[in-house]
This record gives sequence, C-alpha cells and structure tokens, in this order.
Amino acid sequence: MHTCRTYATTAMWMMAVAAWFSGHPATAQVLYRAVDLTEWAAPSGVVQCEARGINDAGQIIGFELFTDESFTARAILWLPDGSVEFPPRLPGDNSTYAYSVAANGVICGDSELVTVEHRGDLIIIHQDVGGGARNGELGHGFLLTPIIPGDLDGDADVDLTDLAILLSDFGCTGGACPGDADGDGDTDIADLAILLANYGAGP
Repeated sequence: MHTCRTYATTAMWMMAVAAWFSGHPATAQVLYRAVDLTEWAAPSGVVQCEARGINDAGQIIGFELFTDESFTARAILWLPDGSVEFPPRLPGDNSTYAYSVAANGVICGDSELVTVEHRGDLIIIHQDVGGGARNGELGHGFLLTPIIPGDLDGDADVDLTDLAILLSDFGCTGGACPGDADGDGDTDIADLAILLANYGAGP
C-alpha cells in the first residue's frame, strides 16, 4: 500500500511539472555563427558586397559594388561548397543587382546602364536610357534561368523526364526537335551523350 501511494505521489508530481512546462515554453538562448560573405568572395576579387536572399539549397544571392568610381555592380551567387559565381550582365547594361534565388536556381533582380560624370569635385551618376536591353527604360527587372545541357523541359535539372523526351524524339530531323540537346537541328546519339553526361544535374 505504501508503494502504491509513492507511485501515485510521483505521478502527481510529474503531471504537475508537465503542466507547468506546457504553460512556460522553453526560452533557451539561440546562438548564431557569423560568416563574412565579403571575405568568402575575396579570393575572386570582391571588396564590397551585399547579400539579399538565400534559398533552401543554401545558395546566397546578392551583388558586388565596385569601389573604382565606376559605381557599377554585378550579381554574386555564393554556393554551399564555398565557391562563388558571377551571373552574366544583361546585354547593353553594366550593373546587375540580384535580390533572390529560387530553389531551381532562377535569379531575380534589376539591371541598368550606369555612367559617371565628373564636374570638378562633383560626381554625377547617370542611369542612361537607350541601352541595348532596356528599350529606353531607366533600368528594368530580369529573371536569369540556368541552362543545363540536356535539360529539355526547361525545369533546371536533367532527369528521367528529359530522357523520355529525347528517346521519344530520337531520330527527329528538320530543325524543330524537342530532343535536340546540342542545337544542330536533329535528335541523335550526340544529344543522348550530352544528356547522359549531365544526368542528375540541377539544384
């Protein structure tokens, strides 16, 4: 009987403690590890940059601001393996600002043509119109979609769907072939080799 009372008392205490914790959620201190992205990109010559977004794959997107009085910028993509890439600028522009990167690698940002005018001690920055890509606009938004050889359906990876497209189109000639991975107007063994060499590529 004494043992039963002990167990009952212990159970009551456990229920009381559980009830207390349920009404008092844990507030443990969260610690963070800081990574200097400028230092990360320094081996590539980056001196000043801004990070603007990160996706679930751990890719970080942002842009470098040049310190040579050109006042131009270029997009930077920090990769989880510690390397960096510089997505291309748009034709006719010299400044690219990237703000987000999706899980499939699509980059979103702004692009413009910047020129600098020196008037004595003054520096005047112009967003020029008439650039090759802007059609007279003062800068514009853009999407950059990765192109992977063998990605026949345009979903930023090379997988079984792409292989199925190629095999169903194999032997096609005439220039409009869905399985044409090398752009030579047909679907043949060369296209299959490209697809298999990149099979599994993508985010």
